[in-house]
Amino acid sequence: MTEIPEENAAAITKALFAGRKIEAIKIYRDSAGAGLKEAKEAMDRLEAELHEECPEKFSASAKGGCGAVLLFGGMLAALAGWGMA
Repeated sequence: MTEIPEENAAAITKALFAGRKIEAIKIYRDSAGAGLKEAKEAMDRLEAELHEECPEKFSASAKGGCGAVLLFGGMLAALAGWGMA
């Protein structure tokens, strides 16, 4: 699996913080070449971890943050089955 470009990782976390999971899934699929089921499961896990790490960022007016780009890379690396280099 290829590494997610930094700008796409930021867009994914921003979409999740704003409650736009379908958008996050689409970006992830395009970036990682993942299938729909795989991408949805990854975004479900990432969303749950983001809720634990920075629940205050989940609102309609969320602008990202919480070190979203760095946090995203670390979380993806921690997800089972994702050998990100």
